[in-house]
Amino acid sequence: MNDAAIEVRELKKSYGPDGLSFTVPRNAICGFLGPNGAGKTTTLRILMGLARADGGSARVLGVPAGTTHEIFERVAFVPEVKDVYPFARADEMIRLTRGFYPKWDHDLERRLVDEFEIPLKQSCRKLSKGIKAKLALLLAVCRGADLLVLDEPTDGMDPFGIEQALRLLVEQVGRHGRTVFFSSHQLPEGGSETTPRRIAWAHIRHDVAADDTVRTGFPVGLAGKPASGRRRRAPRRRGADEVQEPSFGTEDTDPDGFG
Repeated sequence: MNDAAIEVRELKKSYGPDGLSFTVPRNAICGFLGPNGAGKTTTLRILMGLARADGGSARVLGVPAGTTHEIFERVAFVPEVKDVYPFARADEMIRLTRGFYPKWDHDLERRLVDEFEIPLKQSCRKLSKGIKAKLALLLAVCRGADLLVLDEPTDGMDPFGIEQALRLLVEQVGRHGRTVFFSSHQLPEGGSETTPRRIAWAHIRHDVAADDTVRTGFPVGLAGKPASGRRRRAPRRRGADEVQEPSFGTEDTDPDGFG
């Protein structure tokens, strides 16, 4: 069996990635790091069959991206815009989603409703951005999918909420053997003990500051080591993504390893 959950090779899109290549192994958590407008959402939409690439290839769980809807029985996708039915209450949204997935985890649902403080009787249109993000994450992880593909899953959450979400994602990999691939432009401060230890970052466009890397304790994969405290400026061009092959390992996420 192929050990890769996601394989991307020389992926191209006129308004997104330009020659993007990376691999996400099974039973791992992998972050897709880059600034807004770098093409992260476009890449995830291609993986989910919601957009067509102009060139290159992408495979999800061994299946070419966009060739079959059956893959959604094994993949949970949370888009950048957390669309929940505005006319429904939060508990109704959960009940509606639950009915489509026979492997739904009821115990996890009850736990997350409590931990995320989801106001079950409140209309979804009145939920804050952060609570909508937590609700969308609950709806994704409870369905028992093999692969979670999450676009900015913590957008709108406060620092404590981000920590809760990361703890949950690590748990999904460690306890349940799932694969998590999520994009983000925001990271928790300080590299706490609950942040993922087995993680890789695909760096898009070399415009993430080196000092940001040190502060968060997450490797970004910059080509070469810039001088301490100096920012590496982005190339002035649009529509071209420069991505290095992600590396995997535990020691790379230690903030003390940056110097």
